Amino acid sequence: MKALAVAAAAAEGLGRWVLDLLLPPCCAGCGGALAATPPDGVPGCAACRNGLAEPLAHQCRRCGARLPGGRRRGRGRCAACRQLAPAVPPTAVLGPYAGRLRALVRALKYRGATAKAPLLGALLAARVRERGLRADLVVPVPGAGARVRRRGLDHAALLAQALAEALGLRCAPRALVRVRNSPPLFGLGRAARRAALLGAFRAEPALVGGRRVLLVDDVLTSGATLAACAEALGGAGARAVAAACVARRQRRCPGRGREHSGGDGLHR
Repeated sequence: MKALAVAAAAAEGLGRWVLDLLLPPCCAGCGGALAATPPDGVPGCAACRNGLAEPLAHQCRRCGARLPGGRRRGRGRCAACRQLAPAVPPTAVLGPYAGRLRALVRALKYRGATAKAPLLGALLAARVRERGLRADLVVPVPGAGARVRRRGLDHAALLAQALAEALGLRCAPRALVRVRNSPPLFGLGRAARRAALLGAFRAEPALVGGRRVLLVDDVLTSGATLAACAEALGGAGARAVAAACVARRQRRCPGRGREHSGGDGLHR
């Protein structure tokens, strides 16, 4: 049996070498050529693997927001997490919704570039481990049915599956469902967003009961969607809820004190 396993591994390695020779792999992050497919099978160059995530010390310990001055002080939480009840679960975030992270999210979400998901999943897995977040189950944030059908893919489910594979966990896309569509959240303040999402999600107790759940989404804005999902999961008996998002964006509408998403339709 051991000899068969060795032979199978050798055949797999030879097959990968031949495939790389015929179809040279490219980095899913920057498009640059790779000398060979990395051992974990994720098409990412060293520069993208090491450079897409901002330093953890620059982020809020709870929500992943970039801290003023770029360094943690005291408890290392942002003003919103210090002032408000901790409705948003502890969240692992790679960095701000800008530059290459923004391009990768948009390519996956709007252009169907599914090859981006394994790289983002691997990077998120590293950030989840760095944050010390523990989970038994990975669950995507359910998208609105009409939007998922229009795009032809569920980007959150793809990210969740990639993250689950990188962490060696089970992905359960049916553990959390959206039972009603929420109105557009653009231009709404935090309280209005939470009210709009009240009762929008339902979790399956048989799947989440007694388990530590890791929610997955692409972009975090106010945290209202994650908070609503966490509430539904907790109500179904989840032991604990944490989250992982590729990027975070939170800006203020000038003169209004409201949060907005910049017009990309990314309302989380």
